[in-house]
Amino acid sequence: MITNTQTQFFSKNWLHSAKWDNAFLFGSLFATFLFSFTYFALSKFTTLEPFQIVLGLHFVFAAVFDLPHLLQTFIRTNVDEIEFQRRPHFYSNAHYLILVMALSIYYFDQWDIFFILIRFYGYWHLLRQDWGFIKAYKAKNFEYDKLGEVFDSYFYYITRIGCIVLAEIYFTHVPLLNGFKVFLPFAIAKISFFTFLTVSSLVYLGYQFWRLGQGIPINLPKVLYLFSVLFTNVLIFFFLPFPATIDFILCTVYHDIQYHAWMYFYGVNSALSNFKKYFSKTFVFSFLLAIPVVYFYNRMVFIFYLTLVCYHYYVDGKIWKFSRQPELRKLFN
Repeated sequence: MITNTQTQFFSKNWLHSAKWDNAFLFGSLFATFLFSFTYFALSKFTTLEPFQIVLGLHFVFAAVFDLPHLLQTFIRTNVDEIEFQRRPHFYSNAHYLILVMALSIYYFDQWDIFFILIRFYGYWHLLRQDWGFIKAYKAKNFEYDKLGEVFDSYFYYITRIGCIVLAEIYFTHVPLLNGFKVFLPFAIAKISFFTFLTVSSLVYLGYQFWRLGQGIPINLPKVLYLFSVLFTNVLIFFFLPFPATIDFILCTVYHDIQYHAWMYFYGVNSALSNFKKYFSKTFVFSFLLAIPVVYFYNRMVFIFYLTLVCYHYYVDGKIWKFSRQPELRKLFN
């Protein structure tokens, strides 16, 4: 087992431990391939209709992974006294905000616009979580040089945003983007992107070895996490031939698992009152909520679900600021 250490070639300071990080940060990415394999196997070897397979996988995804991580946001905001005291009125009335927002979207019939906006908001949310882990690995391994920050951020964001932009242009139906298909056929766009990605990867790795030549060990956890996340997303957007509804699961499930692991790690190590009871209840309530969300399709129910998602996106960007919240930094001291 790899432990927190530094050698002549590699710096290997993990966030918690090699076992924890490998299981939940890296191992969670395999959930993407597990859902992929399950969809392929059920399509190939059973008589189930495609919509039945999609609904079944969405129920498992919602009940076990996605809804629990949304509800766990409230553990941080309403159970954690330190965080609650920062915004007591906002957190106390959050359920009213979610309800009013959902009813407004339904009443004014702004579903299409809301769905597009929340899709892009979700992309940004996922990008920021992965970048947060990369920044945490940089801090744990005392990597603060500005040139390294430039290489890491440009390589990460250009690759992730490139995947999203190309997917939105060629695989979805956003009218504003349809014109690009005429000027740049998908085959040319794909070749151009992968050429850029190959060159960028070689330049990035070359910089890592240049640092090594300067006597600076390679930050192994950061590099492994960076490439595993980028590889997974490129694979999802360009090589896994699944419906868009399944792609949503593939893009999100590893994020949910990481959130479960992080919340459990935070709750236990912060000694939150009755944490394990609240944590387990998020899975019980999620199972009950997943039934109407997935099987009893109703636009109002789905808007309420997406409004809860939107609230999670917004609040999650506030409650995990290591630079502003000392109780978070203590976890890694």
